[in-house]
Amino acid sequence: MTGTEFVSVIAGGREYSGWTGCSWSAALNEACRTFQVDTTEHPGEYNFPPGTPVQLLATGDLVCDGYVNRYHSSGAATAHTVNIAGRSKAQDFYDSSAVHPKGFAKDKTAAEFAQELDRFGVGINAKVKLPKIPMQQIAQGERCFRCIERSLRSAGATQMGEADGSISITNASVAMRATGALIEGVNILEWSVDFDDQQRMSDYTVKGQNRHGTGEESLRIKEESQDSGVGRYRPRVIVHETDTDKSRARERATHEKERCAGNGVRAQVTVQGWRDDGGKLWTPNTIIFVSSPILMHLVQDMLIERVDAEQSSDGGTTARLGLVDPRAYRGRGQNGAGSAAAWNAGM
Repeated sequence: MTGTEFVSVIAGGREYSGWTGCSWSAALNEACRTFQVDTTEHPGEYNFPPGTPVQLLATGDLVCDGYVNRYHSSGAATAHTVNIAGRSKAQDFYDSSAVHPKGFAKDKTAAEFAQELDRFGVGINAKVKLPKIPMQQIAQGERCFRCIERSLRSAGATQMGEADGSISITNASVAMRATGALIEGVNILEWSVDFDDQQRMSDYTVKGQNRHGTGEESLRIKEESQDSGVGRYRPRVIVHETDTDKSRARERATHEKERCAGNGVRAQVTVQGWRDDGGKLWTPNTIIFVSSPILMHLVQDMLIERVDAEQSSDGGTTARLGLVDPRAYRGRGQNGAGSAAAWNAGM
């Protein structure tokens, strides 16, 4: 979809429009969405001090519900410009230190613990099934986001900011599919691609302990996973950050193998407009088929990890999509020819 978007900001019960430029970003691995709008104004027309609750909409669809973080104004005798930037409501959960009456949680999922830490009313929603963890401990002064991020590593899940300001705990196993495809010579305006095997290892070993127990099964936990796509011996040992058991250690080893393989295939594609062929705004954690056998050496499903959308009188309305192999977030790889054999060699 290539049409110009009608971008409006709602603040204090009023709707403002007529921006000279605007942008917003959302990412699968970021808890907060961000936005920025630019305008020329008559002095005092846009009164948006930091902390102002705002909603950014694109042709009526909510893009970001949050707060102004920065108001910048500049001018001269004949010119006056204003830049307003902010983030979604999740910023309070992301920025603030974790405060909890006990300082720990026993036998709860990471999402359940996050909901207990959410004293801000952000809203934490689990889109994937998560295991109960025997013990989750808050480090002194640790931010809510970091505390939960540690607990999510073994589950291969991430915290993603939603348009309504809430946070979803999710991964590519529940990713929806975008309408249409990205095809070279058709709708790809700009592109870049990276094939990188520096983080890919042959053997992944996860070691850890479980404080509930004193036997071999609790104190000397060790699980492994091998990547058959790596032709050389390249071992990596990972010490699990929180309490674990054999099952979660095995899951962590498998996830690290898939994550590193997936992260080795990345691309950026710029397209016209902010929407897919079905009229839906581009959204992180969405699968899109990429057909670019010549320019990008890719013919496979890719996961939209990040969306950077811009609109201006000079540059038009475009979206830059950050793409990654779905295996980086527990999704299925390829579903197509994949990258050419020559580009897989040595990975």
